[in-house]
Amino acid sequence: MPTPALIPDRLIHTLRALCAQPSASGQQHELAASADVVQQLMQRCGLDALVAATPGAPVVIGTRAGRSPDTLLLYHHYDTAPTGPWRHWNHEPHMLAERDGALFARGVAAGKGPLAAHLCAIAALVDAHEATRLIETLLTRALKTAADTQDSGQALKSAGKIRRTSQRQDSQDRSQNRGAALQQWLKTVQAAPEHRELVSLAVTLHEVASRGEAERTMCREMLESLARWTERRHTTDSGTEYLF
Repeated sequence: MPTPALIPDRLIHTLRALCAQPSASGQQHELAASADVVQQLMQRCGLDALVAATPGAPVVIGTRAGRSPDTLLLYHHYDTAPTGPWRHWNHEPHMLAERDGALFARGVAAGKGPLAAHLCAIAALVDAHEATRLIETLLTRALKTAADTQDSGQALKSAGKIRRTSQRQDSQDRSQNRGAALQQWLKTVQAAPEHRELVSLAVTLHEVASRGEAERTMCREMLESLARWTERRHTTDSGTEYLF
């Protein structure tokens, strides 16, 4: 298994985008342009973002509603100190460069580096949450479709077949009841919502797959489709088309 990169590509591209836009303190035109870049990055991470004008630098506010009454506040600044004389630099100061295992550009250490790290962490959490909800929705719809199809088929079966179907249905009902009990129990567990959702997904997946070979095939195809979707997201985030 390959060793993961110390700094993910997404973080590199986000930091490069931030550093490419000059944002020296007191330079209003640079700060306004930089605020627009920060807003775009927030939106790409799944946040609702707006730029609020102030007598000084614009304030960029990013929000995302959650299920908890608590609020987590992350505060950053995107302005930087002036670059100073360019002869003091070994490269263009607004171009991200790597040297001796470290990254260099104006703002990497003071402001833009921590901002990029938090944005990428938020993006990873949002991606995981949305992927889980996507699978859960698909499986819930599959359960309903399977149940509707089964109800329609039962009405056309002979008495003998109905008895055999009834036996299978009783077994499936017991499995579903166990699954429902587990889902109810999960609501009482003190755990992060995303962790409960993953367990809930596993329970739902088991319920669907236990119906028969066709359902297992459907579950496998759905999971493979999700894997391809995740890979495409990863490829896009790692490529040159990320934001700029």
